[in-house]
Amino acid sequence: MFEKQKQFIEKLLPFDNMSGLILAGGALTSAFTKSEVNDLDLYCKNEESFIDSILTLIGDSYFPIFVSDKAITFIKGESRVQIIHYRFFENAEDVFRDFDFSVNMAAYDGDTKQIEVKDSFLTSLASREIEFNRGTRYPLISLVRTAKYKDKGYTFNTSEMIKLGLTISKLNISSWEELEDQLGGIYGDIQIKDSHKDTPFSMDYFIDNFSCFINYETKTEIDYLSRDEFSKKSGITNVNLLDKMERCGIFQQSNIPF
Repeated sequence: MFEKQKQFIEKLLPFDNMSGLILAGGALTSAFTKSEVNDLDLYCKNEESFIDSILTLIGDSYFPIFVSDKAITFIKGESRVQIIHYRFFENAEDVFRDFDFSVNMAAYDGDTKQIEVKDSFLTSLASREIEFNRGTRYPLISLVRTAKYKDKGYTFNTSEMIKLGLTISKLNISSWEELEDQLGGIYGDIQIKDSHKDTPFSMDYFIDNFSCFINYETKTEIDYLSRDEFSKKSGITNVNLLDKMERCGIFQQSNIPF
């Protein structure tokens, strides 16, 4: 099933061995719509596949340009690969539970070498109408992402927008850290300035002073990070992985940008 789409995807894969990895999201949508692929989003099933994927990319001359506690973006020439690492995923269905929009709910499983889709995925492609998944972890970012899909010609009917709004209203945010986690995305972060983090938390105050509170960081910015800075931004503390990355010479002292 989906043989043409599978052939399309397998030509794009960054690894010969995709064991323990799931490719999901926009690249799969592109495979079904015959549109341009912007990047590859890889979801790891376990820590072993996570470590192997990073080391394989670095060994193949990819280098990271965006680091957060949710994802690391690597580039080589025009090729762009994101390793999603805020948690591990057992299978495609597990990935779909976190996705926000039906139009992204397709995945290629590196173990089975098969494409899996939700029924709503094919319906959305055909109708150009998007369904919202209220189980998504980051509905505030979903609100921002609606503009992206409207620009692509998709529509959100009133009921789906109300579902999104009500899901956001259920967020129980009680600290700057929790708010920053909700604002931080896989593709770029809206970060609260350190100078404001000592201010007592107030959502009303934040809303009234939004533009003064935030920094925007996107995955297109090349940075120079030390090992400690990389670990802090990514949340990665695995000494074995960090040692191997350091030996590959990608941290700040090697003077190679990422």
